[in-house]
Amino acid sequence: MKTFDKNGFTLIEILISLAILVIGILAVLALFPVGFDSANRSADLTKATIYAQNTMEELKRLGYPVTTATSGVFTDPKFRYTISTTQVAPTGSLVLTTVRISWDYKGRTFNEDFVTLIPSLGP
Repeated sequence: MKTFDKNGFTLIEILISLAILVIGILAVLALFPVGFDSANRSADLTKATIYAQNTMEELKRLGYPVTTATSGVFTDPKFRYTISTTQVAPTGSLVLTTVRISWDYKGRTFNEDFVTLIPSLGP
């Protein structure tokens, strides 16, 4: 009578280990869409920051008095801006300027406000 070596794996053990492996791989793959979404939102926020910085630098370059409230669209039509101003100093020599950048992502509108002070350097 022939005896079998009991040191190997049975078919059931192999199937169970493969099932555990597949569950682990699927769990890791489920994280990819979340990562891609986060990367896209971060890229949009970076673009908004660059647009706001460029707009604020242009306002500073134009100097005092700052233009009144305006709005518009950048070269990328996904991003919009609104500029608002408020006199801060009692003499009117300091203007609080807010640049709001807005964009849509997956049906939601995101807004970021960027604020700077523009002084009157003249008499």
